[in-house]
Amino acid sequence: MSEKTLDFIQIYYKEEQIGRLYDFAIPYFNESVTPYFENSVIADLVPESKADLISVASWKLKQKRGAISSYATLKAAGGKELTSERILKTAFDVAILTPRPAEHKMLFMARQWHGQVWDDAFSILASFLRHKLQIKVSQEITLPIYGNHFIARNLIYHEYVKSCLIPTMDFIEKTADVFTQGAGYRIVKERLGEFDTLEDYEKVTGRKDWMIGVFLLERLFSIWINDKKMNVINL
Repeated sequence: MSEKTLDFIQIYYKEEQIGRLYDFAIPYFNESVTPYFENSVIADLVPESKADLISVASWKLKQKRGAISSYATLKAAGGKELTSERILKTAFDVAILTPRPAEHKMLFMARQWHGQVWDDAFSILASFLRHKLQIKVSQEITLPIYGNHFIARNLIYHEYVKSCLIPTMDFIEKTADVFTQGAGYRIVKERLGEFDTLEDYEKVTGRKDWMIGVFLLERLFSIWINDKKMNVINL
């Protein structure tokens, strides 16, 4: 029986970010940043991958795994250290890399963070997912995954990209107005003093604030797997 294979891709857009990647990661230089961030890269790369396990994460993954919001849950799951050996020897359908506590309410928190613009955009997206893609959209998410920080088996990730992510990105593109509204994320970046990130975003997109569509897409995989019977673990 052949050993499992892994495509663990990390996206970066500045040379100095390479040193922040995992040593077993496949670096991907994103020279054509779009308002959809890593989702555009996922849509391009995942269908081409033949590995048994696939992950496409940002260069910030290691930093995010050390954040308070994830560390306690990771400690209970075996620690924040991540290696290819640990990934390959663990059985799962989906592995969450930056987990939240079981009581975390992903959709509720989105309403608190983004306000009315979230409700307006989510209502339209939920209707599209239910009626066009036949995806069940629940009132809350039981398996919150942020930043596309997960690993999935090949068939699962391929199916998600083909049947959900690409059609949803196309829908958002065609229904631009509601999804391009400002998400209020600029205020967060200013509060954190991440002015270099603001400058990069403005330079690439010409926008002053992140569009709410990005934050809908960030939660899309969680919505898609919410009612599916899969072996989902924290890793």
